[in-house]
Amino acid sequence: MTDEWLDFIADCRRGIEHFYDIVEGPMANDTIWDYVEDFFRGAISRAAFWELAKFRHPTHQIVFCKVYTRLILDTMEPDEDYIHALIRIYNDEICEKLDLYDCGAYYEPSYVIARAYKEGGF
Repeated sequence: MTDEWLDFIADCRRGIEHFYDIVEGPMANDTIWDYVEDFFRGAISRAAFWELAKFRHPTHQIVFCKVYTRLILDTMEPDEDYIHALIRIYNDEICEKLDLYDCGAYYEPSYVIARAYKEGGF
């Protein structure tokens, strides 16, 4: 966990929108989350947060946002659960194109991305 992580978590809690499609890193468990809330409310300082969180071991998470979520939901089969759809999409070569943020595929409307996935490429 870093100051950048703490600021990101606090901003998300304040409702400040981020533009990341995939967020990977520490996930605050209930104890850590209580400390984040205390920091957010101004009840403890940043230094106090780090002292309290020092001996805790947060779990790791990967959150798929926006583009990937829409692609997963747009291409799910009727009998497929979200986890299997996520794995299917994440292992597809279309992700290589979507992760090149300067190539344009990432910025296409969701129906264009879903169509490209179903047709095998852009």
